[in-house]
Amino acid sequence: MPRNSRLISRQEKPRKVAKRLAVTLFFVLFCFVWFFPILYIVNGSLKSSLDWATNPRSFFPDFGYTLDNFKILFVGGDQGGIYDYGLDAQPITAWILNSLFASLAHTFLYLAFAILAAYVFVFLDFKGKNALFSLLLLSMAVPSVMLTTPQFENILRLGLSLNVWSLILPGLGGISGVYLLRQFFRGIPKALIESAKIDGAGHAKILWKVVLPLAKSALFVQGLFSFMSVWNDYAWAQIVLGYGDKDLWTLQLGLTYLVDVNKGQLGSTGVTLAASLVSMLPVFIVYLFAEKNIVEGVAFTGMKN
Repeated sequence: MPRNSRLISRQEKPRKVAKRLAVTLFFVLFCFVWFFPILYIVNGSLKSSLDWATNPRSFFPDFGYTLDNFKILFVGGDQGGIYDYGLDAQPITAWILNSLFASLAHTFLYLAFAILAAYVFVFLDFKGKNALFSLLLLSMAVPSVMLTTPQFENILRLGLSLNVWSLILPGLGGISGVYLLRQFFRGIPKALIESAKIDGAGHAKILWKVVLPLAKSALFVQGLFSFMSVWNDYAWAQIVLGYGDKDLWTLQLGLTYLVDVNKGQLGSTGVTLAASLVSMLPVFIVYLFAEKNIVEGVAFTGMKN
């Protein structure tokens, strides 16, 4: 190698190292900015009311960490000491169960409808199939806020107002999940389907034995989206449940209520942050156990053969 080439190579190495270091620092900073709110919630939920009342701007507690905020959240009562607020116990357990039931029921029902619809649009041949699917895709252009009034009228006519089913049924006809699963189903080799038909398998057996096992990652992705859409929903829950018994509320409605009822009370911030942390845990747990399948589903959705 010529001497000039070696000299240039030696000069480029520090530049490459500096470039990699700059990129690494950028992503570390980006991850910290993204993660800091979560860290703040976890840390704040473990600070006592005394810390929040005397030094609310301090990140680290002066009087140590405690689980009293979670105790007050689920049981109610005082934390003891000179700062006693007597926060009333709220039916947060009922809120959590309502949110879990509505989210899980909506997820399983929507997946059932979306799987059947996607299978029909991919593996069954009938006249006007592509035109019908294109027409359904146009419904995605309609803003969801425009559907609020018709959906609420339907809920009233069905007698489901102030009922958890008013959170489950709306949205079951959404096309977004059908589109995602259709794109994934199209990537399944046609030879597998033809082989199953030659062996005498019907559509139900093909769907259950061939298609669904191969589409497990896509189902996890759509399942997470459906679960989060109901779990995090506030506006619709406020419309159909906001004026009813507090025991019928979801966790998101309860969180808003906790913020309002504790407003102005020194030291109540920790209880609110504890409730926020509780609302984050189910989605985090679902993603933690299904991370591999979710990543695979996002990576392979839409790819063919």
